[in-house]
Amino acid sequence: MRTKILAWGLAAGLSFSGLSRAYADDVAATLELAVLHSQGLQRIALPIAKGDRTYQQLWDQKFAAIFDYCDIDRNGTLNQAEAARLPAAAALREATYSGFAPVIKSAPKWEDLGATEEGSITREQLAAYYRSHDVGPPMIGFGVAPFTNDLTAALLARLDADQDGMVSRDEWSKAEAVLDQLDQNDDQMIGAGELVAGVFYPGTSASYLLQVASEDRPALAEAMYAFPVSRLPQQPGNTAWSQRLQSQAGFPKSLREASPDQLWNVQLFVDDQTQSIVVEGVGEKGPQTELPCVKLGDTWLTVRSDPGQMAERLEGLRISSLEQFAESDEDLDGVLSQAEWSASGKGFGSAMVAMMDRDGDQQLTKAELEGWLTLQGEIASGLVMVTIVDCGNGVLELLDTDRNGALSRRELRQAVARLEAVGCVQGDTVDLKRLPRQLLFTISIGPPDSVLGKIQRRGPDWFLSMDRNQDGDVSEAEFVGGAEAFQSLDANGDKLITFEEVENLKVD
Repeated sequence: MRTKILAWGLAAGLSFSGLSRAYADDVAATLELAVLHSQGLQRIALPIAKGDRTYQQLWDQKFAAIFDYCDIDRNGTLNQAEAARLPAAAALREATYSGFAPVIKSAPKWEDLGATEEGSITREQLAAYYRSHDVGPPMIGFGVAPFTNDLTAALLARLDADQDGMVSRDEWSKAEAVLDQLDQNDDQMIGAGELVAGVFYPGTSASYLLQVASEDRPALAEAMYAFPVSRLPQQPGNTAWSQRLQSQAGFPKSLREASPDQLWNVQLFVDDQTQSIVVEGVGEKGPQTELPCVKLGDTWLTVRSDPGQMAERLEGLRISSLEQFAESDEDLDGVLSQAEWSASGKGFGSAMVAMMDRDGDQQLTKAELEGWLTLQGEIASGLVMVTIVDCGNGVLELLDTDRNGALSRRELRQAVARLEAVGCVQGDTVDLKRLPRQLLFTISIGPPDSVLGKIQRRGPDWFLSMDRNQDGDVSEAEFVGGAEAFQSLDANGDKLITFEEVENLKVD
């Protein structure tokens, strides 16, 4: 990540019981977060596993692959020359975002690796070095949606039919009519850009890096304390965070002596063909959201999983590297000479070649390139990223139950019910001060494809193909079978065909 801002963190060092196996086996390495809300603090643990292997064990495997790659003489230790080929800790941290460990920074200093008296380092020493330099924990990106208030104001202005400066319950009940006024692209939805020209939702890529405050990091800007999610350090001795939270309800006992309040189990499914990620334990879907949601006082945490871009980025690296090799191999002998690999505009560069050139002959063979690419695949495989967007206390965020950044007909129809459910409606008056703060969590392998929601819809093929905007309903405008056929399928006559209305339909 090119732009990084530190945010405050908390500390753990706790005892736990009765939790998931992955968490119990990997407490020291489990990602833990704390959420500040109106009623105090809530601690969330995210144990990550691939099958029966914990996330720490996955990183042990990566450290072993790096060690084996650099152990040129295969004697089970690294000498100083071999250690000079090690990737920098910063490169391994960057791998979650880049899809590989880029050749950046210098190799670890020999004196920092803890070499033995014989002048070598072991696998265990290498792993310990990387872990002491923050290699291994999942990356967390965060950001704040900048247009929440603008979108709310634009929607309210459209709903305020009598122009009295307030939107009454009766005006809210007619919210669906706004769709026909604003739907410029005829997708049967109101997007952020149709409410406020030029706006893309959520307006942030959440590319700031959420890190743990520690004694060796400078004081953080006060503005960063406004972000409601904090990362807990894995080192029990880290207490740089304590002054920030001593006045909060539930601190320190609920954080230092109890089990986590929430346990979200993250399971990875990664092989040569596919990759996916499943998050369990977040909470049930309900009438207020189509995605799992945890409600903490006035703060709602909506959680979604995303396959991420890691496989695509790895494949892109392989293709571009092999193409670059072929273009540089001017004499077509399958080996890049120093003149070829250093050629201006198409060479690999001396730092990269130094890492790939296993025999140190200043030439690069295709086998050496393939070996480096295999290592990158091992490093990047299954790297988890958590992306958190603070969407604020907006109207669009409350109504947008599938969190795709747009409002469908059904979501607009249900506006009053959703406002009533959060206590905003008193008689004919609607008080938006009760709107919850919405945090959207996306857990992915590498950077997410999107920080917005995308529901996997159900239904027969014809239903899914007609549901062009993927909102889960087929409207009259989307239906291509004629008015009579539509009415026969629309069992409740609400002018929207749902999956439930056609799931048992037999088609000849």
